[in-house]
Amino acid sequence: MKAFGKIGAAAFAAALAASMAGCAGGEAPEEKAAQPEAQQQTQEEQKGAEAAADAGSGAAAQKDFDGSAYSDTGEGTMYLATAGGTSEGGNVPQIASGGTMSIDVVTEGMDGSVCTVYVDGVENSKVNAGEMSQNGIVIGEGATEPGVHTVELVKMDGDVPAIYKVAQYEAV
Repeated sequence: MKAFGKIGAAAFAAALAASMAGCAGGEAPEEKAAQPEAQQQTQEEQKGAEAAADAGSGAAAQKDFDGSAYSDTGEGTMYLATAGGTSEGGNVPQIASGGTMSIDVVTEGMDGSVCTVYVDGVENSKVNAGEMSQNGIVIGEGATEPGVHTVELVKMDGDVPAIYKVAQYEAV
């Protein structure tokens, strides 16, 4: 009986090791083709988000949006939540500079509209701005360089923003 237990355990370990060996590499083209389209799209969106983070959303990047002519528009509020605090009440929270990290865009009292998030004028992501929403965005190295950075939440109605909210954080 003890021999069977040791043999069974060894066989189980060998089978487990063999099944895990296929998990170590990337996807073969035929594996990608077999994936559902939605899963492929999600992976492509993640790669796009990583590319946006790599681009840094910093001053060196081409600006996609200039909100300097706009003021707070639309119902509700938006603020940032970082490890260094929030931007509620006009506060400018501080974060560690350098690298890539995630911060939260928090909305309250909004209608769930799909809005675009811009970091230093560069498109970062699209989020649903709801009654009580917390959406994590990834900021890259350019957006974590020392200095004050601007995050804008925008929904355009033609050439005019239907929703425009702005907050800042400081990388130190």
